[in-house]
Order: sequence, then structure tokens, then C-alpha cells
Amino acid sequence: MPDLLNECRLVSHIYEYQEVTSTMDVAESIIKDKGIDSNFVVVAETQTKGRGRKGNHWDSNRGGLWLTLGLFNYSFAPSLMLYTGLMMRRTLFHLLNIDEIFIKWPNDILIGDKKCCGIIANQNSLARYHLIGVGLNTNNDVPNINENYKAISLAEIIGKPISNKQVLKTFLDFFFSSIGIFQTDSLGPFIDEFNNFHLLNNKFIEIENKISYKGQCIGIQEDGGLVLKDASNNEIVVYSGTIKSFQ
Repeated sequence: MPDLLNECRLVSHIYEYQEVTSTMDVAESIIKDKGIDSNFVVVAETQTKGRGRKGNHWDSNRGGLWLTLGLFNYSFAPSLMLYTGLMMRRTLFHLLNIDEIFIKWPNDILIGDKKCCGIIANQNSLARYHLIGVGLNTNNDVPNINENYKAISLAEIIGKPISNKQVLKTFLDFFFSSIGIFQTDSLGPFIDEFNNFHLLNNKFIEIENKISYKGQCIGIQEDGGLVLKDASNNEIVVYSGTIKSFQ
């Protein structure tokens, strides 16, 4: 994708591979071995050990968009993953022009009730890097493991293949167009937009971390915390965990 570098000047390198263990693995090796000090992207046609959140495996069949974005020398709030999800939501709305695209705290994008995208993020403070991993079902065959896990690809939605290059370019455009605002003001300027498209808003949910939390979701905070109202009408703020159920 050499021409993509000319179009997105805030990215200095795009590394393309046919098959990798995971793009996050490759990104970590690039930082360690190449001594790079600029933004870069790693893209692979398939991953054999795609990383999901909390060590879960992410199916990465050929045809999907599997990438890691390396961000150099930024200072970010912990809500980077939520910002990335919002920029991906903008990307998909721009490309598909459908309203039923939702963000599910903390790291999923759904179209209707079916997952199309997962996001992970970590920080290498020693090398001054943030790494964002994105797995997006574009043209790949999507496994539906069971009735509790529903997934879909963009090609299924529009009835034809979609250009991974176009999706990546659009995502990078949206991501970098607002990154300065996010770096300065965290999620504050994006709260209303996020909550408008947050799948969990006003739903009764159960979150499992070291303990379980139950309550009605009333939104997120600027720092990315999920705010619940429990049965006693007390507000609880949760910063990490797995959504076990919502209705």
C-alpha cells in the first residue's frame, strides 16, 4: 500500500504480510528490532494466533482486515480503546451509510446485533508506543460459534466485496483527524456521540471482573468508566471487565 502512505502522512510505514501469528506480535518486534520512532501500521492477510481481549483468540481468516496501529510519543488517557471504537464507528457509517452500527463497551463494534469488529490496546512506555490492534470482518468467512455469539462481515451487509485498502484509509483519516482533540481533552468532546451509539445504554447489564456488577447502564465517563445504577439507586463506575449479559 505505498500510495496509502502518501495519502496518510501521519503514518511513516505500512508493513504488509500474508500470514503472521498476530499483527500485535509483529508490531512489538518492529519496535524492538528496528528502533523505529514514528507511527506505523502492520497489516496481515491472516493471523494464526490473532489476539482478542483478555487473551482470547480472534479468528482471522483470509479476507478480513487485521491490523495493528503503532502510535509513537503520544500521551493518552486510558480510554484510547473507546476513542478507537468511535473512530471505527464513524468509518463504517461513512462507508456503509447505515444507522444500526453500535459500540459495545469496552471494545466491540456491532452491526445490528452481530459483531463485526474487536479492538485491543496496550502501551509500551519504555519505547514510548501505544499499540492498537483492530480485527474487522470485511470479506472473510465469519464463524458463528453458537447462538450467543453472532458475527457478520461487511461484505454480507452490502452484498459484495469491500476494499480493505479503502477501509483502512478511511479509518486512519478519521482516527488522525481528531487525535489531537482526544490527546488534550480525552473523551470529553466525544461523550455525546459515543453515548448516542452505545449499545448498552439504558440496558440492565451484568459485568464480571474480579467480582460481578449488576445495574442499569447510564453512560460512560470522560475517563472511559462505565456508569451503572444498581438496585439501590447507587452509581457504580466500572473500568474493566467482561459483559456477561445485557437486556
